Parts: sequence; C-alpha cells; structure tokens
Amino acid sequence: MKPRVYFGGKISKSDWRHSFVPGLRNAEWGTRRLEASSFTYTGPFFVSCDHGCRHFSIGHGAVGDVCGPEVTRKDVIANNNRGLEAADLLFVYVTSPDCYGTLVEIGHALKAQKRVVICFATGIFIDEFWYARDQADAVHISVTEEKLYEIFASELERFLAIATKEDA
Repeated sequence: MKPRVYFGGKISKSDWRHSFVPGLRNAEWGTRRLEASSFTYTGPFFVSCDHGCRHFSIGHGAVGDVCGPEVTRKDVIANNNRGLEAADLLFVYVTSPDCYGTLVEIGHALKAQKRVVICFATGIFIDEFWYARDQADAVHISVTEEKLYEIFASELERFLAIATKEDA
C-alpha cells in the first residue's frame, strides 16, 4: 500500500514541502496528486509563483491577474478539501501560532477519521493548541525543519504498520 498524504501547515515561499515532494514546485494548481517514492501527495498545491505572488496582506488566495491563473478563495478551499478527503494521513507542521487554516484542516481530517500527526516547530507554545493536539494520533514538539523528514518517515512507517494490521 502506498499511503496518500496531505501536508498541513502554513504555506510559505520556498516551502518545506518542496524537499518532500518531487515536482511540487512546478505542479500546476489544481493538480490532484503527485507521486513520491514512498507516498502519494494529495495537497495542498500552491496557487502560483511558489506562493510568492498571491501572498500579501490583502490578497492571500484572492482573485486577480498577479501571475498564474485566476483563483478564488472558494477554489482554494475546494481543492484543499478534495486533497484532504483523498488522503489517508494528514501530516502537519505548525510553524506559526496564527495557522487558522491548518486548524480547520485538522478538524476536517479528524471528522473524516484520517490519521493526524502534528509537528510543532521550536518556539510554538503548544498549550494554545490543546484541542487539536489532544485529538491527534501523534504529536512531536520542538521540531526543526531539519528533523521533519526523519519524523515523517517514522510516522509513515507507523501508518503502514497500523494499516497492515487492520487489513489482516
């Protein structure tokens, strides 16, 4: 079984996801999946320009001919929800306390009974995230970007072990 994974967390220019998912930087918005060696990536996909052009104070996810195709916030929500629904596992990296969309993604995944793994970056006060944290299948604290792939690989192995046991 090749797990389908959605990577939650705030999207940023030169995002951490690029080192996990070959071809993500050049994937067109609206792509449904990308194949990595040990998993299938279901989202999120960047709106355009490595998320640089549309990420400004009044335009995050907004329409306009900044660069790339015109995309509405409803389009972004629909695309991300499809990615979450297609996923077996939500792997989240919380790098900022104002990750409101990420919290919605966690709730969506929990309601759909997906496996949820949350990694909190160094410096994040995790007590404020108690509601999401206490419902997750696994939580990792003070995670640097350098350690993120090692944790992901371990959680992917754990997911496969659980899925294999459930199938038996």
